[in-house]
Amino acid sequence: MGAGLAGLRCAHELWTGNPRKPIGATVYDANPSRPGGRCWTLRGFFAGGLETEHGGAFINSNQMSIRRLAARLGLQEELVNGGDLPSGEEVYWIAGSRYTYAQADGDWGLVGYRSFHRSRAARTPVLPCSSAFREATSAGAR
Repeated sequence: MGAGLAGLRCAHELWTGNPRKPIGATVYDANPSRPGGRCWTLRGFFAGGLETEHGGAFINSNQMSIRRLAARLGLQEELVNGGDLPSGEEVYWIAGSRYTYAQADGDWGLVGYRSFHRSRAARTPVLPCSSAFREATSAGAR
């Protein structure tokens, strides 16, 4: 199975789910230097030893299954901003330009959703994009 978070969790459950009959699994990752798939820790980039996770996400207080797993693995929870993200507009930075959540949502609604379903039906990647996104990304490639 894959060595992303879901695959690692599946292998863990197979091994620990029935202590009398653990099932071994082999996990594979495209990156031979570490497991985790799209999730990995960025170290040595920020000052003061700050580390951040690529692909990780906050765990909400109502996500009890993952919280129980974290406790079982001996991980400590940390409350951040009362459990809520700070208010304000979500903004991305793509190809040296500001790309707002509204633009991303619009591109998904106009292009991404339909492309995703066409690609899924054809079983091949098909991803045209809006002219605003195309301009933003091609400007960064120059």
